[in-house]
Amino acid sequence: MRIVAFALIAAAAACIAGAEEYEEFNILRFVEVRSKQLRDLCPSGIDRCHCMFQNGTFVKDNLYFEDGPIEAGILHATCNPDFCYCKDSPNVERDARSQEMRVVMDVCPRNEMSRCLCQDKSVAQFPFDLTTFFQTCKPNRCKCKNEKKVKKVTGFGCAKGGFPWCPNTVDHKYFCKNGDTAFLEDLAQYVIQGRSGCICRDGIEPRCKETGDVVVCPDGSYVDRSIGNPGAYYDGCSNEPWDF
Repeated sequence: MRIVAFALIAAAAACIAGAEEYEEFNILRFVEVRSKQLRDLCPSGIDRCHCMFQNGTFVKDNLYFEDGPIEAGILHATCNPDFCYCKDSPNVERDARSQEMRVVMDVCPRNEMSRCLCQDKSVAQFPFDLTTFFQTCKPNRCKCKNEKKVKKVTGFGCAKGGFPWCPNTVDHKYFCKNGDTAFLEDLAQYVIQGRSGCICRDGIEPRCKETGDVVVCPDGSYVDRSIGNPGAYYDGCSNEPWDF
């Protein structure tokens, strides 16, 4: 597992500075995002974290990008910390999962995730491959261990399950009215910079270049915020029509 993870990290490291490579999953940027989230969770520092991908295993080193991007990348790819304990409150468990991971994993009881059906009908087995899971898989439904019923992933606001995005695209197609981009790199920087509210600085919801519309669910329906939220970067965005 470490050899595969190291090869993956090495490949990502080669293109970390490539601003045009948004369609290639950059796990080092992912580690920067997770480092920011962990620091916000525990300003006093992390005492230890539990591994989602290695149930029962706890880690305390190489959690942050600054600890060494390669080692931190390997840890996040093979462990994927989910619940952590802060140095100033080492007996208090805190949810360290990203909003996206929380939505998917909470479909099942804790440690009972088995597999998910992707938007393209392929199957992602747990533990998930983080290089593809949210970027190209975009899970619609998941199956829990020892349960026959398949459960819809509705926490992103799609009643029939799934992740809202620009249809038939991975990246490079999402823009703000003022001309700013809302690419995957921009979503990562939104977290790293500690921003809140609408990702578009003009406060207007971004739209897909191919359709001229806002993001939609896999079945073509619009996001229903009464059942879920596609991400904090939509908070406060006004749904104002505009043309490219």
